[in-house]
Amino acid sequence: MKTWKRKNATDKKISFFLKYFLSYLLIFFIPLFLAFFTYSTASRIIYAQCSEHIKNNLKQACNISDIRLQELKSIPLTLKTNENIIRFHQEWAQADSQGSIITAYKVSRSIPKYEVINSTLDTIRIYFGKPSCCFLLGSNNAMRYTDKKEFWEEMDMNYSDFHQYLQGRHFYEEFLFLPSSTPYIQNVYYLLNLNNFYQEYYSSVILIKLSNQFLTNLLKDITVNGYGTSFILTEDNQLISYFQGTDSYQLTNENLSFIIQAGQTAKDGSFSFEGHQVNRIRSDLNGWTYYSMIPQSIILEDLTSMRHTIMIATVAVMIVGLLTCYLLTRHQSRPLKKIAEALTSLYEYGYFDSTDQFMFLENAVSTLIDRSSSFQESYDNEILRMLFLGENTLSASFQEKLLHSSIQLEDNLYVTGYLHIHNLKSTLTLSGQVMAGHLKEAWYGEIYPLSIDESNMIFLAVHKKKLADSTFLIYTKEILTSLSTRLLEETNCHIDFFLSEPMRCYQNVHQSYEQCKKLAQNVIKKSDVHVYTPEDLPPYQQIYCYTIDHEIRLIQLIKHGTAEKLGEFLQELYTENFDRLLLSEGMKQDLINAIQKSIQRDLTLYQSDKLISRIFSEINRVNSFDSLRTLLLQLREAIQTHNNNTAKSDSEKIRYSILEYMQLNYANSNLNLQYMCADLGINETTAAKFFQELGSSFSSYLEKVRIEAACAMLSQKELTIKSISEKTGYCSDVSFRRAFKRVLGISPSEFIRRSVLP
Repeated sequence: MKTWKRKNATDKKISFFLKYFLSYLLIFFIPLFLAFFTYSTASRIIYAQCSEHIKNNLKQACNISDIRLQELKSIPLTLKTNENIIRFHQEWAQADSQGSIITAYKVSRSIPKYEVINSTLDTIRIYFGKPSCCFLLGSNNAMRYTDKKEFWEEMDMNYSDFHQYLQGRHFYEEFLFLPSSTPYIQNVYYLLNLNNFYQEYYSSVILIKLSNQFLTNLLKDITVNGYGTSFILTEDNQLISYFQGTDSYQLTNENLSFIIQAGQTAKDGSFSFEGHQVNRIRSDLNGWTYYSMIPQSIILEDLTSMRHTIMIATVAVMIVGLLTCYLLTRHQSRPLKKIAEALTSLYEYGYFDSTDQFMFLENAVSTLIDRSSSFQESYDNEILRMLFLGENTLSASFQEKLLHSSIQLEDNLYVTGYLHIHNLKSTLTLSGQVMAGHLKEAWYGEIYPLSIDESNMIFLAVHKKKLADSTFLIYTKEILTSLSTRLLEETNCHIDFFLSEPMRCYQNVHQSYEQCKKLAQNVIKKSDVHVYTPEDLPPYQQIYCYTIDHEIRLIQLIKHGTAEKLGEFLQELYTENFDRLLLSEGMKQDLINAIQKSIQRDLTLYQSDKLISRIFSEINRVNSFDSLRTLLLQLREAIQTHNNNTAKSDSEKIRYSILEYMQLNYANSNLNLQYMCADLGINETTAAKFFQELGSSFSSYLEKVRIEAACAMLSQKELTIKSISEKTGYCSDVSFRRAFKRVLGISPSEFIRRSVLP
């Protein structure tokens, strides 16, 4: 008998073990499958990730190079208007004796230091050919005069040779590539005419030498942790510069031609060559091509590490699962109880009963599902609350939150409803949560409810079909009346619905909610009526009609519309509020105040004009709609006249368009002077001269615009520094922090800390 009992207990344990072991395999089948699938496809994943990483680095290096080279065009604009250089050239051109030369030399000493020498540039030379002389701006920002015959330090080329070179060429700007002492590296020069000092048989020029170290550092960032080879080629496939790191590919003229030939057949700029992963990208500015060659052995190291991690994680999951199955077979297991307590304390909806055959796993799975749906519901409720109360609904952060919620209001007609349940204490079958379920079942569309308490609820009702405003309201009243009648018969609870007017745009939700509250306070309730709309308000208790849509239309007509169109709109607004509705004097004044606030909110920037400022003051004091109509027509004429006078000349229009374009497009990480000029259809020289008059360069001004926008975002304390760096056009938060420090002298974190101090 004892043997039979022992055997029966053992069989029970085995069946219990198999039950949970099979359950374990079923639950973790998909993760295990994904683990093995990832293991088998890890090679392709690693190669794709590495290729994408290198492409991003190549693109960033290309963009940095293009921006720095683009800035070179602003240098001659500054130098050719320098009064000291002009005066020196006049003295020098007349110099025919040693004394005159000394005088010219003294004048040259008065030329101010030019603060453009940085990590990108090595030297700047200003060359006058009659007689030959040269100014040299060094890396220490010092300018010196030289009359030596050696023009370049790296090679034997004297003034006469260079003078002959200039006589035989007609150019505006071009790159020169001259050999250096380092193999496969050329000295890169940027040659530009200095047209102000043109004389017979020669052109005075500016010659800018790019820093070889700048190009080397740029190429070093394209490798993977210093492994690999990277180089730059001209349009003629001539090698400009290269970097060879650890395990690098040795470049020769022969294998370089093979690499170029192999790259011509690559569709996406990525291909394999002699055990290396090769990526390339071409610059649209100067036609240079940037190459990166990474040894595949380096990539395989990451692959091996990833596979080991997958194997260890899979084995760990299996061991934990087996241990769990073992513990489940022990009815009085102390570790099991601790696990159960930990699970149930983690989830607020969790449940555990130690006598219920260890069903806590099933309860835990249900808890996860409930928790997920509960989180989304809480998130939607918070968005609804902000919509109803009108809290920061115009901010970018709220719009982003609204996109991530399940509430869809854009371009959809909706009504806001407020319901109150009478006699709720007399029944246990109806509550706010149950009522929300009834609403969703009866409504053909989307219902977004928000419970205030057990007896009160507000909701948004969106219909799936496109209906007219009047049809939509009639349909809504019929549905809710039918639902209220049915629930009255079933539960003996009378339900009152108070509906706003049909509206569009999520910005109008707050106003529609205010309408519902106004209805609930002032409408005359009847026992046989369940649904009330603004039409049911008694005379002189009705609510004016002026939404966000009206405000947008009014502002557009004032800024760009004709007097006739504006007059028609104001008459339409008058008819809708004063003829169709019976508004009290207080409500009429509220309508006028709402229009006054719209004008103040959207047209404040025009108050610098004296005439417009005077009209603003009169608008704020007006008490009748007719007087307001007259002043709005005057305001339209004054604002449009102001805009025409502000942009009265073509040059002023161009300057205004440049500043406006940069304010609207600073978030574009690819924005540069060439890109902007092409987009606006203006000359690059004109744009560069405009920035010179501002005392800045394009890149410096763009940086200030971006940092100003970043300061505004940081002050709101709603976004992370990384998010702000992306929204202001920086490729990484590191470059953003450096720019922020460069402009303001403090870090973003320090700026946030100071902004919160009293």
